[in-house]
Amino acid sequence: MRTIRLSLLSLIPLVALFAQADRGSVVGTITDPSGGFVAGVSLQLRNEATNLDYNTVSKESGSFAFLNLPVGAYRLTAQGKGFQSQEIKGIDVQVNQQARIDIALRVGEVTQTVEVSASAAMIQSESTDVGEVIDNKRFLDLPLTLGGGIRNPSSFIFLSPGVAVNGTWENHIGGGGSFTDQVYY
Repeated sequence: MRTIRLSLLSLIPLVALFAQADRGSVVGTITDPSGGFVAGVSLQLRNEATNLDYNTVSKESGSFAFLNLPVGAYRLTAQGKGFQSQEIKGIDVQVNQQARIDIALRVGEVTQTVEVSASAAMIQSESTDVGEVIDNKRFLDLPLTLGGGIRNPSSFIFLSPGVAVNGTWENHIGGGGSFTDQVYY
């Protein structure tokens, strides 16, 4: 019995590690010109910086998902039999965010390609998570603290929308309870 308790206690740090996500995802739905779902569409997602490719095929419901992606800029190519190939550039994957890309394929030859250059809206319709990504340049451009000359990561929470300060130790995020700022990624 003691061995089981020790084993379970040793798993707690692993769960905490998985909660500290440093990845994002891209999800979406493939439809035809009539709005019907298209299954079996080959999708290739390419990281613009590393040229690493991720591949999947749309499901019966036309849905697809690329999960656990490193942050960065991506390009998505969709190819389906009897449809024009479509390429979407400028997909920005951020930490713990989900980019939604819905693709409406056009009927045509596979040799024809439709190129779309647009950034994906970072709207969380599948999750209630709220987050803010502060890039390196913004971090370095912000002023140092007045007292010690050290940037305090806890101070950057106030750059996010929906943060209310009710005292030194009591911050509320999005109307949540106290101490909801205790999780950082």
